[in-house]
Amino acid sequence: TINDYAFANCKSLSVIDIPATVTTIGNSAFRNCNWFNLFKIGTGVETIGDYCFAGCIGLDAFTIPGNVTKIGNYAFLHCTEIKKVIIEKGTTALTLGYGASKSDKGLFYDCPLESVTICRGLSYNTSSSYGYSPFAYNSTLATATFGDGATRISNYLFCGDAALSSVTMTKEMTAIGNYALCGCVGIKSFVMGVKNKAGDVLYSSVETIGDYAFSGCTNLTGLIFPPTLKSIGNYAFRNCTSFTNFAMEEGTEVLSLGNGSSEGEKTGLFRDCPINDVFIGRNLSYSYSPLRNIATLTVAKIGNPVTRIPNYIFQGDKELVTLHFNKSCKLSSIGKYAFAGCSKLPPYIFPETLTSIDEGAFQNCVGLNSFTFGENVETIGAYAFDGCKQLTSLVFPSSVKSIGNFAFNNCTGLTKIELEDGT
Repeated sequence: TINDYAFANCKSLSVIDIPATVTTIGNSAFRNCNWFNLFKIGTGVETIGDYCFAGCIGLDAFTIPGNVTKIGNYAFLHCTEIKKVIIEKGTTALTLGYGASKSDKGLFYDCPLESVTICRGLSYNTSSSYGYSPFAYNSTLATATFGDGATRISNYLFCGDAALSSVTMTKEMTAIGNYALCGCVGIKSFVMGVKNKAGDVLYSSVETIGDYAFSGCTNLTGLIFPPTLKSIGNYAFRNCTSFTNFAMEEGTEVLSLGNGSSEGEKTGLFRDCPINDVFIGRNLSYSYSPLRNIATLTVAKIGNPVTRIPNYIFQGDKELVTLHFNKSCKLSSIGKYAFAGCSKLPPYIFPETLTSIDEGAFQNCVGLNSFTFGENVETIGAYAFDGCKQLTSLVFPSSVKSIGNFAFNNCTGLTKIELEDGT
């Protein structure tokens, strides 16, 4: 043990090498050792006490080896020159204290950090009284790198870090926590994976994106969601006012999407985003459409694994003019009011695998002047084409078994129908 206050106020002390036999560095052990410029923690140290390095203004970088399991409160108070922090790989999560008594500051709030490298899990108090995270609301942190041993971007980790512009993940990372990057206005692009030597992106194993994870990232322009992703939390893209495109990579699992407003289920996930181009490569689940009434959406592409266009997904997207299905798309159904109010949607030939068109699916699609029913369509729901005033003629293949009430209500241009031979 190095006892409490052991070297406190040794203002000329500049170099110290901690031997492997030391397991604990006490409270304020090196407090106000002004001229520290090199500090090597021994391989046996597990605990670093409160205020341990407070006032060490000579430190410009700090490496935390994997054997350290806990760093106390205020450990880096007034360390006004630390620009770089490296948290090395360890077998257990590193527990970090907070940064200032009677205030809402994180552990490194006094440090003008420029970069941080994290190679292990972190544990800390996310309450506002404790500064949310050790790196939250740091005005200078620009680069964050996750290395081997890191599995998630923890809750609130970089919340409010306005200068943060580069975040590098590993392929093994599985989660982006609640508020993890909230308010990071410097982030313009974000890759959920790593690039190999050929420049190809190897997607990470991210399964969850938490509530408010990217909220307030006003310069983020788009994202590619990996096929491993299972859920995106509520308000994850609130106030992402530059977010124009995304791609949900093809995957077999249903992707669950949260809501877009604290009002509950009445606002979609991307309600604040000027989305204009999307690729949906998997089936979706949500309580309220993430893309409903997006005034800027013009292009939607649908991937092969998609079997259903979900209810209300594009309802009210008046500028949607391009709809593309991958060659081997397995689409079988179009959900309720999926394209209702898409007034500029031109005629498209849907995949031959389509079997059902649900209630109101194309209601008030006034741009449709023709529609081709594939040879496998069996049911056409109530109000399916209600208000499609430019439809002039329709051919119903022999596969059609039922047409719902008012399916062609207000189709005032429809002058010819043909019911093909069927048993």
